[in-house]
Amino acid sequence: MAYPLFKKAIEKDPKYMLPYVELARLYETEGKNPEAEETFKNALNAEPENVAVMSEFGYFLTKLGRIKEAVEILDRAVKKNSYTPAYYYHHAYALAKNGQIKDSLGAFEGALSMNLYDSKLYSLRGEVYENSGMLKEAASDYKKALELILKIKE
Repeated sequence: MAYPLFKKAIEKDPKYMLPYVELARLYETEGKNPEAEETFKNALNAEPENVAVMSEFGYFLTKLGRIKEAVEILDRAVKKNSYTPAYYYHHAYALAKNGQIKDSLGAFEGALSMNLYDSKLYSLRGEVYENSGMLKEAASDYKKALELILKIKE
């Protein structure tokens, strides 16, 4: 049901990026990664410098294990927009997956300096800590993420 609505929104205004991103997320959720990637690429063809799309596409590529591509895209996104925490933590996550833990943790700190109340930031950094064997720090971040999620839903 949602596919035609997103596609119609894109058709009506090909420069409005939100329907592209949401359609790509929907495809990803349903395991349709080639369709999600194509949607992200279409968005970037329409708006090549859109940092929100770059960030989401980079994060998507990171989750697919295409780290080098992800880091390149996310480097550009962060350089173009230094005010959005999600861009920083998507970048930080990709850097960690690329083995650049010190740079990753610095990027997470940058995101935290902009917004201390983003549960996704803590859950991603918790995963980085966990994968790096820093279990105490991972547990702390996972706990903080859960606290923020539960507080939001109260």
